Amino acid sequence: WVQADADAEDACGASKVAPWIGKEATVPVRTAAAKAAGATSDRWIYPDSVVTQAFQPDRLNVIMENGSNKILSARCG
Repeated sequence: WVQADADAEDACGASKVAPWIGKEATVPVRTAAAKAAGATSDRWIYPDSVVTQAFQPDRLNVIMENGSNKILSARCG
């Protein structure tokens, strides 16, 4: 049951983006990270980006640092 909850929280594969945290989100890095995650869709956003609040568990959200485009984190939604 706990494992099922954990799987549901990572339905977009956000945990698989970990190897790219801290790297600049170049086109090849974005492509590789999205492919590794296996999400049905992805968004590359900044902490202050205005985005829809419609939660989609299978959508990968990758948060980048303003200015440097370094990947800060990834989460589903």
